[in-house]
Amino acid sequence: MPREQALEYVRGLTNVLQSIPHQGFGEGMYDFDLIILLRRLNKYFNLQLGMNFFRDRPVIDIKPILVIMNGGMFKEYDRLLGKTESGALIRKWYEEKNYDEIERYIREEADNFIKKYQTLKRQIPQIRI
Repeated sequence: MPREQALEYVRGLTNVLQSIPHQGFGEGMYDFDLIILLRRLNKYFNLQLGMNFFRDRPVIDIKPILVIMNGGMFKEYDRLLGKTESGALIRKWYEEKNYDEIERYIREEADNFIKKYQTLKRQIPQIRI
């Protein structure tokens, strides 16, 4: 994708995100991935986005729930999402220009997250302590 086309896409996406009153749903929303994403958007597209771009909107982050479901342990909690591969492979696929594999991984991860979120949304309100 040519740089100008990519820049136009990112600016359009930024405008859409800014118009949404909530940021969305995720797992580990303020972790390493978000910081790297912001840094790269700012570096390559000069958008000057700060953490407040995301922090000022409500989010639903299921990471704490997954950690509790994993016996309070952070190690391998993400296996509860059905992850079979590490996101670290994306760099390798990118360097090999294997964009189809990157897209497959992202779609699979998003599908697994949505399934887990829908299950948690149904089941958590039934928990009584």
